Amino acid sequence: MIKSLCSWLDCVTRAFDYFIADKRHHDHWLSYCSNELIIYKSKKNYCRFAVDNMAGYIDFIKNRITTFLTLLELSMAFHKMLLKLDDYPEFHDVLVGFDVQSFYQALYTRANHLINSGAQLVVDFFYFRFC
Repeated sequence: MIKSLCSWLDCVTRAFDYFIADKRHHDHWLSYCSNELIIYKSKKNYCRFAVDNMAGYIDFIKNRITTFLTLLELSMAFHKMLLKLDDYPEFHDVLVGFDVQSFYQALYTRANHLINSGAQLVVDFFYFRFC
């Protein structure tokens, strides 16, 4: 790895060590970051963090009445993490006790809520995302 990438990676891993110790969860940016971090450092505790970031929040995502877009972002980033776990069968135990089916029900409920919520009241609006 080139030196600048190593220094950025060191910075990110130190930040994640802090977040893991501080137990900060339910943040869509941290979900995005954990997905990217695992590309460069595939460590079980980063996968565990991603699961903990979603755990205990599924009912809130599913039942939230307002169109809170970051809940869908958090869910989609976690969905990508679930797909990545297929590449790391040795990390699958991070999902013990986590209800994946309930997560997907919440994700689809949230997406449908956003699609069907008061769109006729919105004029000149657009939404974009980065893949």
